[in-house]
Amino acid sequence: MIDEIKNIIKEEKRVITDKNTLLKHSNDTTSYHFGVLPDVVVYPKNTNEISALLRYASKNKISITPFGHGTSTDGHVIPVQKGISLNMTLMKEIVSINSDNLTVTVEAGISRKVLNEELKRINLFFPVNPGMDATIGGMVSTNASGSNALLYGAMKHNVLGLTVVLPDGMIIKTGGLTKKSSSGYNLTSLFIGAEGTLGVVTEVILSVKNIIKNKLVAKLAFKDIDTACQTSVVIGQSISGVSKLELLDEQAMSIINYDKKTTYPVSPHLFIEVLSESKDVSFIKNQLIEILKEHKKIIEVSFEYDFKKIEELWKQRNELAFSVQSFFLDKKLMTTDVCVPISNLAIAIKHAREQMKKHDFQGVIVSHAGDGNFHVIFPVNIYDANDIKRAHTMSELITEYALSIGGTSSGEHGIGLGKKKHLQSEHGNSLILMNRIKETIDPNNIMNPQKII
Repeated sequence: MIDEIKNIIKEEKRVITDKNTLLKHSNDTTSYHFGVLPDVVVYPKNTNEISALLRYASKNKISITPFGHGTSTDGHVIPVQKGISLNMTLMKEIVSINSDNLTVTVEAGISRKVLNEELKRINLFFPVNPGMDATIGGMVSTNASGSNALLYGAMKHNVLGLTVVLPDGMIIKTGGLTKKSSSGYNLTSLFIGAEGTLGVVTEVILSVKNIIKNKLVAKLAFKDIDTACQTSVVIGQSISGVSKLELLDEQAMSIINYDKKTTYPVSPHLFIEVLSESKDVSFIKNQLIEILKEHKKIIEVSFEYDFKKIEELWKQRNELAFSVQSFFLDKKLMTTDVCVPISNLAIAIKHAREQMKKHDFQGVIVSHAGDGNFHVIFPVNIYDANDIKRAHTMSELITEYALSIGGTSSGEHGIGLGKKKHLQSEHGNSLILMNRIKETIDPNNIMNPQKII
């Protein structure tokens, strides 16, 4: 197999079989799932190479597992049938930027931070922010979102078109540069969130935004989760321009104090960011103050206007997972996410905290409160089978409860290996159609096998 691959990928240094590289490509950032080592890691440089590689793999029924930065959280990039781990990170070019159309075309291996550094030069940015510095292709594959989703949406709202290599090597282009189209099936959406099970995304056309520099950031401390959640609903419904509405529980604030040497009240918090076209943001502050008058269980309210202080606050939020890891250096960080109707957010978070206590896990809960998505982040001893079993059980119970109150098994992380069992109860007969789509596009089941379905 290796010799045939080297006939396709002409540079030997891009066809890797050393054990350290194989080990790196058999893990992800925060997962308790285990797979196998791939036979080989291949670093393609263009779409045509991937096309030739997939033709060969399909003919010989060799599995393909796409890999970006490995920042996924539920085993998406972990091989389960050896084969080829397809590392996309050499495909990192910005193909074109059109500032008039507010579009950018990029190769799938570019990271969102690198992209935004380039866009910043012309006062543009790509708003989807999952926290980790994921590749754009990986973000497409999981329909990533994050803290900006309340205002800007998820990947599915910001991807205009794709170049995809199908399992048989066929290259297709979906969508295009226009902001809307009513022409044919929406194939772009089919591949967003497909987790590499239907093909390899090689290029992405993205919708980008102008940077709005005028903003108000508020930090609110509450006596309890219920009041924090109720307030988040009112703020999200009453104030226009809310770009971030993040809830952190008391354990999260305690961890931030430990790692960042801050002195925040150890209680549930909302971190809020509101954008404004006007330089005078006092009217936003006044709106918030009026809303907060209705709530008696607020411990502390503070506002930030200084750019550096705002940046530091969001750095504390975005680096929360690393802060948790610094507190539990001898364990691996795990995370699970669900999304519920915002009216049920408080009871879902309290249920999750009860499950953490019941299964004897420390950790934090953080939520994109404006859309009902929350994450449970907790450390696990991956060398302790009982610890892994408890983690798996706890994650299942949190997911099942979310489904029972009208939620979804994942708001932004995706299904991967960990949440396949929940798809039947969530989707019913739609799962039959998903299987038929998979079987039609990938009859030899070479693309990221055993993920999603």
